Amino acid sequence: ISDHGTGVNVKAKFTQGVKKIYKNGAVLFGSCLYPSHDLGMTEKEVTWLKSGKFFGHMEMISLVTEWLPSLTERFPVENNSRNLPTLTHEQPLIQLTLSKVDGGLLATPQIIYGSPPVAILEGNFLRPLRKKNIPMRDKDKEHHLQNDLERETGLELGKCVHFNDDRAVDFVKSLQAWKGVRAGDGWKSFTIDDNPLIPRINFNNGQFHLDFFTDHSEMPKQAETSKVMEIWERGDSVVPLLGGGFAKLPSDWFHRFGKTIQLLLAAKTDDGDIPSASTVTLVKFLEQMKHPIPDFLKDFKQFARQALSPPQSERPTGLMANLRPYQDFGVDWLNVLKSKKIGAILADDMGLGKTLQTISILESKSLVIAPTSLLQNWKKELSRFRPNLNVSIFHGHQRKMDNQADVIITSYAIIRLDLDDLKKHRWSCIVLDEAQAIKNPDSQIAQACFQLPARFRMVLSGTPIENSLEDLWSLFHFVNPGHLGTLKDFKNKIIKPAMAEDESALMALRSQIRPFILRRLKSQVAPALPPRTESVLYVQLSPEERNIYDSIAALTAKEAVEKLKKGGTVIEALEALLRLRQACCHPSLLPGHQAVTSAKLDILLEKVEYLRANGHKILVFSQWTSFLNIIEKSLMQTDASYLRLDGTTKNRGEIVEKFQSDHGPEILIMSLKAGGVGLNLSQADHVFIMDPWWNPSAEDQAADRAHRIGQTKPVVVHPVIAMETVESKILELQKIKRNLAKAAIGEKMEQSLTLTRDNLLNLLENI
Repeated sequence: ISDHGTGVNVKAKFTQGVKKIYKNGAVLFGSCLYPSHDLGMTEKEVTWLKSGKFFGHMEMISLVTEWLPSLTERFPVENNSRNLPTLTHEQPLIQLTLSKVDGGLLATPQIIYGSPPVAILEGNFLRPLRKKNIPMRDKDKEHHLQNDLERETGLELGKCVHFNDDRAVDFVKSLQAWKGVRAGDGWKSFTIDDNPLIPRINFNNGQFHLDFFTDHSEMPKQAETSKVMEIWERGDSVVPLLGGGFAKLPSDWFHRFGKTIQLLLAAKTDDGDIPSASTVTLVKFLEQMKHPIPDFLKDFKQFARQALSPPQSERPTGLMANLRPYQDFGVDWLNVLKSKKIGAILADDMGLGKTLQTISILESKSLVIAPTSLLQNWKKELSRFRPNLNVSIFHGHQRKMDNQADVIITSYAIIRLDLDDLKKHRWSCIVLDEAQAIKNPDSQIAQACFQLPARFRMVLSGTPIENSLEDLWSLFHFVNPGHLGTLKDFKNKIIKPAMAEDESALMALRSQIRPFILRRLKSQVAPALPPRTESVLYVQLSPEERNIYDSIAALTAKEAVEKLKKGGTVIEALEALLRLRQACCHPSLLPGHQAVTSAKLDILLEKVEYLRANGHKILVFSQWTSFLNIIEKSLMQTDASYLRLDGTTKNRGEIVEKFQSDHGPEILIMSLKAGGVGLNLSQADHVFIMDPWWNPSAEDQAADRAHRIGQTKPVVVHPVIAMETVESKILELQKIKRNLAKAAIGEKMEQSLTLTRDNLLNLLENI
């Protein structure tokens, strides 16, 4: 080996003393015989050794680590080079380079020789870190190290792996017992503090702040609150600290207060303030934390108690009513909230006098919004109980605002049409009657109502939850905007957990809404009221009806199910469900079918005849006016006296008065929508629901037209169900819907709350 420029030249030097080579392999060298053996040389090696081979600077590594060790085993090597590096005997090791990057840790394992390293293995190439010292490669040891690496860490040699924050913490922790070499200080950012974070409350310029620190020292490490909440909501247990490192989540503390804090932070406005309604929850939380109540919140501490046990308030001058004890309580409760400009939801059971309680707190510049059919009823009740108030109805094509009126009564439709003009008024009080009209927060009516300005807002609804918890959010967004956070947050943090039967989410919601919603049931405040019972009437479809029903189920419903399963829209499924329900009631409701009677119509006429003969009065409800037409035609052929009320009825008050009279007609047939609100029909004691639907609230409202204060007889509600049809499944779904409303407002959850397209599939499958 000799120097050649910056490289070296390697060439074989052949000895001249060989005189003869014998066939048996003996060699005569000088005067002595020597044995010979196969050197294992390839033709290529023989060629370049004879002619010589140049190794540049970059090739000398392979020369020293691979070629020379092999050649030295076979030949004496004469090294006359100064450029050739020295071959050393260093041990191969695994070096794990750990680098912190945005969102986690990068881990890169490599094989090195020496510690500190003198060479790094890159692929199958050993790169020296020093010019004059090159280690001898030990490929067997390299192979063993690679196997150990994969077994102990799951990493592959030379492959860069990214760990997100939580996984990085666990990974770094697992390296504590690892015997390899660590490089880079990225791991330091993923060490975990043994103590859980400590929550700390403070108020800055009257704004509530919650911070999390590692300890009580003067210079503790801190975690970002939003990140802490995100980690808790995700169900993880470690939190990144500002400036590096991690700490444990205070799990016990979050178990107690997590949902409350979640709602409080979600309620914060863009300016960082907490709405007045949410301040009540904040005060309760501070008390539980044994944190001093700031002076500016002490009024709300008193309010929280008053909302549960309101002090007696003055009744308005000229109130012409003797309130029942529970109504007195309701008026006092409303006045407490009104005094703090905090909105209220009066959700008393149907028939307990929500209208009267509201009338008792109205003042000048009040706006009452109600369904069109109830406008005259409101004016009549106001004239009866507060005759000293100037009341005006703002409705109709020739409507004109009476600016001198104390109370303006209008409809939801007018709010949408005249929103810009109504927004100009500074209302002292806005009341939404039958507030389920705004249950869809994205509807034009709801959006219009949200924009109306008022010092005090309240809603009246006997069914604050009809379809889902989203209904409740919409009501609260009107009375106390921001209190339940954004709809997106509410869906993610309350509705989804509730559907997964997370009782803690419902408990937090009940705590959050309790001071602002008042709901009494008739069984609680009117125990003397005769009972209301349900007696399901099951009917067997006739052979002709069964054939029609089965053909719809086999064709329309089956096709709708297949499309739903493939991700199609629910429109066709709802259409199929509609046709199946109509087939359960009467063939003539279906296009292309005619029939004189049906199983349901027959049993209705039979029951009506029996009840009439025994002095009972009867309400008959259907969702379809076309079915009412069929029922009315059948009643006309009997000697029964009846009245009809639907969406086209103009003289609702007159119809009700006739039915309520002692000698009035025995039967009142009504559409479910038109007859479900604003009517007192306490003369009736039997109620027939001819076409039950999956949402029970409308049916409950309809039935409670009869079961209300003033009723002296037990009320029996008869859902009429066609056996072995989709209606049996509808009854089961009604139980789930009722349970959802009870669980949110305060009663224990009994079964799944899931109400998705899966329910629609369940209704249509296997029928």
